[in-house]
Amino acid sequence: MDFTHSQFGRRMLRRWVAHPLVAADRLRERAEAVAFLRDAADPALGRLRAGLSQLVDLERGLCRIRYAQATPPELLRILRSLSAAMALVPPGLHIADGPRILAELLDADIWTAELRDAVHGWREQLDAVSAKAARKETLFAQGPLADELRAHQSRVEAVDAELQGHISEVRTQLGDTSLEFRSVAGADYLVDLRHSRAKHVPPDWVRVSATKTHGRFHTPFVVANLAERERRREALQLAARDAYQRFLAQIAAHYASLRRMVTSLATLDALFSLAMLAQQPGFCRPDVVDAPAAFVDLCDAVHPVLRGAAYVPNSVRLGLPDAEDTPTAEDNPAARAMILTGPNAGGKSSLIRTVALIAIMAQCGSYVPASRARLAIVDAVFTRIGASDKLMAAQSTFMVEMRETADILRHVSPRSLAVIDELGRGTSTHDGAAIAFAVLAHLLHCRPLVFFVTHYAHLAEAFAANSLVRSCHMSYVELSPASANPEHSSAGAIPELAFLYKLANGASTDSFGLNVARIAGLPDSLLRCAKERAACMRTDLDSRWAARCAALLRRSVAQAKRGSPISEA
Repeated sequence: MDFTHSQFGRRMLRRWVAHPLVAADRLRERAEAVAFLRDAADPALGRLRAGLSQLVDLERGLCRIRYAQATPPELLRILRSLSAAMALVPPGLHIADGPRILAELLDADIWTAELRDAVHGWREQLDAVSAKAARKETLFAQGPLADELRAHQSRVEAVDAELQGHISEVRTQLGDTSLEFRSVAGADYLVDLRHSRAKHVPPDWVRVSATKTHGRFHTPFVVANLAERERRREALQLAARDAYQRFLAQIAAHYASLRRMVTSLATLDALFSLAMLAQQPGFCRPDVVDAPAAFVDLCDAVHPVLRGAAYVPNSVRLGLPDAEDTPTAEDNPAARAMILTGPNAGGKSSLIRTVALIAIMAQCGSYVPASRARLAIVDAVFTRIGASDKLMAAQSTFMVEMRETADILRHVSPRSLAVIDELGRGTSTHDGAAIAFAVLAHLLHCRPLVFFVTHYAHLAEAFAANSLVRSCHMSYVELSPASANPEHSSAGAIPELAFLYKLANGASTDSFGLNVARIAGLPDSLLRCAKERAACMRTDLDSRWAARCAALLRRSVAQAKRGSPISEA
């Protein structure tokens, strides 16, 4: 989604994705602006978008100015970018037939003449060369702060002039008209003499350094005036530091106005980014409505991250308020929950992530990857996907899974979207299946829109008669089906599947985990052993179920013979 040209625009887009809109009017305004910019051919908008890439991070820069942390080079770049931003939105800029949100972002109350003059004045006060070199003493080229620092600078220069004039006295005293002061290793105004002449210098001269052939001295006048010069230099540095802080404070006094301007630019950049996304092939403008209960109606939807020629689109319809009279639960778009089964790696998780991501994108005001999309505004998207632990908090993978599930159950509403992937797999089969059943039953009572991925096939059977539940699976083709002869079924080859990645009605008969194990490269001998064990477990389970049914039938017959009422099985 990120086609932004600036750092502050990128952060704005991140905030939009992290905090989707739930107010229908604001969402409609943003979506209209994106649709307008998608088709707009105004050259002023083109220049504005291209110019955003030339701006520094103004949002961060203004914060550094506000807290007096900006360095002179940073300040110069910020002021130049502010001037460039003012040029991108010239006075009187108007977008013909543009939506209201664009008019507000380009409004003269944000881009005021006073603010333009202030930015121009701040930039004119700075000396670019000194700012780049971070020399605060000569940072200001004009204005009262420059006059104040020039006064301090003139005092330093006066001492330097006196020191330069002192060389004539030294020449007279030593009788050498060619003598000049030298600067060595940071020491200024040194009198450099050969050792043969150094023996005759006055006793109050201070030896600073020496070599094999020369000695270097400071006269008492130089010593005194160098100390005075150092004091005046320190005063200049303190004055320059104070002037720079006051200059930053002057700019910070306009922080609110400048921040509004930068926020407008960030919003424009984020809108331009969504408009660029909307121009991509395969995207449509979603119809997002404010409804009392969540629903989705997607046609040929694809995953926004994985979209491409190889991705198989899917149509998803669930919770539709205008489809309540659908006769069969198998194809029931009015249902509130979809139980999604199918083979491992068949695309179940990808499908529910697609729905959740499209819902978030739609409530950001963005176009979505589908040929048609109609959704209700959701108040939250709850997810229970993946597996992770929190070892430092002494929470196992299953504990994390249960805590996340509990958080969903506490906060869901009919306007929420919940996507739950393979709940209960972190514990024993019976406990996991029981928890999955109970959680889904509770969610049906709360009435959020639920996509419930599971490998517990009997879960779909348990809710088969519930009109609020729709059973679906990710379709596949079995290329080498197992032999129908029970005597050879365990010895046959592992079934190979062709994943179609298409949503289909009804529950899947198997998860085909052995097929994924074969694809992963597990040894054939291990796969044969696993298949034999799976066949035995199925036979045992079927025998127990048959025995239970027979016992219930015998009990019913006995009760009928006694004339007793037959209890429900």
